[in-house]
Amino acid sequence: MPASHNHLLSKAVGVISIIAGLIHTTIVASQHWSSFPPIEGAFFVSIGIAQIIIGILFLVSPSLRTYYIGLIVNGGIALLYILLRYLPVPFVGAPEEFEMIGSVLCIIEAVAVTASIIWLITHEEHGANRKLRTCAASSAVIIAIAGFGFYGGAQGMTLIFPSRAIDHHHGDDHEMDHEMPDMNMMQDMEPDSHEDEDDGHTDHGH
Repeated sequence: MPASHNHLLSKAVGVISIIAGLIHTTIVASQHWSSFPPIEGAFFVSIGIAQIIIGILFLVSPSLRTYYIGLIVNGGIALLYILLRYLPVPFVGAPEEFEMIGSVLCIIEAVAVTASIIWLITHEEHGANRKLRTCAASSAVIIAIAGFGFYGGAQGMTLIFPSRAIDHHHGDDHEMDHEMPDMNMMQDMEPDSHEDEDDGHTDHGH
């Protein structure tokens, strides 16, 4: 691959990583921000900042070290998203459902990882004697270690803050908690209206 194409790949990885980082530090972090300690929110802010830094490095001066850090962060967080759809979520105890923003981020990060692998094997210096199959396999191992490492670390936090598992709710649960009392109040009001009607019929009877 010509050097110009390899240069474009590094730029693409940089831009994609920055976009993912901005989404994590704003939308995702705010969705998962909770009462003290805001473990999930702080985690996603940290991940987002790391992705932005990785993106800048890919834009300015891509290197082999940046490539491996990108695999750990972009690939690891993408795998973590998938794991949390099948394994118990820390502080929740049940898997989460697939949702739009997370799925889009997972695809974006997968594209960044794929582009970075192609960048590596087509690089004049770093790509010498590297084969796609070998590089992809080693990258998959690194991503697996990172993803399961993130998950294990999150589960470890439940041991440090055991009482938080009782009080922790996602945003949707908060909304349901607020809505349920209103529904109960409506149900409580219905018998009163029937009683009023019965009283009215009784009065007419007299």
